[in-house]
Amino acid sequence: MKRQREVSSIEPRRIRTRSMGSHISTPIRYGQDLSSSSPSPARPLEVPAVGKTVSNSETITHIRRNIHRQSTLFLKQLDRNTTVLKEVIESGEDELKDLASEQEQNNRKLKDLEELHVASEARDAAARSGWVNISKDLDIAIEASRKLEGITAAMSSTLALHTDINNLQHKQQEIQGDLEQTAEQHEAAGHDLEQARSQDQDVNDAMVKQQLRLDEWRSELEQIERYAYLVAMTPRGMNEVEIRCPGFFNPVQMEISHDEGEESS
Repeated sequence: MKRQREVSSIEPRRIRTRSMGSHISTPIRYGQDLSSSSPSPARPLEVPAVGKTVSNSETITHIRRNIHRQSTLFLKQLDRNTTVLKEVIESGEDELKDLASEQEQNNRKLKDLEELHVASEARDAAARSGWVNISKDLDIAIEASRKLEGITAAMSSTLALHTDINNLQHKQQEIQGDLEQTAEQHEAAGHDLEQARSQDQDVNDAMVKQQLRLDEWRSELEQIERYAYLVAMTPRGMNEVEIRCPGFFNPVQMEISHDEGEESS
């Protein structure tokens, strides 16, 4: 029923047909001369003139001739009408073929429309499923934002670690300046080869010591960065740092430990 309604919604094709009456303009009358295009009045029977004596055999002969002539004309007209009917039938068959072809095209269009409808329903279902997934992702993002707020609160406790990192960087710059100054002094002490060799050895030893101190500070800096990363990423990081380095988050103890390290160095 659905297909019938959709087929009926398609605009019907205008069919140009020819009626049989358009080919047969006038009815056939007995005695009509069909050789001409225009109708002619019926021809009367040939009978002998008035006052002329004829035999019965002649009268019968005249009647037979008239009947034969009229029958011949009638058969010719019948043949013409038959030809016209055949043409009308052939034209109707052609129109029927056109209608069948048009119906086949309409069926194909209807099938395409049904496929488009099915595809549209599939896209609609996919869109609904995507909307559900987006809603779930939005809930996950909201939960992650809440966790991020907690992480941000934990990040505030790492400011002291950043301060220590900056101090170590300043110390590293000072050591680099000492190394450059030592190199300049080494270049200036060339007046005596022995003294230069001795000074060069001393300078090399000092550079090795400075490099060792620099490596130690770099290692300490990397360890502080790792601890800062643990504090920033996991709430348990602070406890783990406190276990590995007791008093790490005590600024007073940190300053004392740095002072003791400088005195020992």
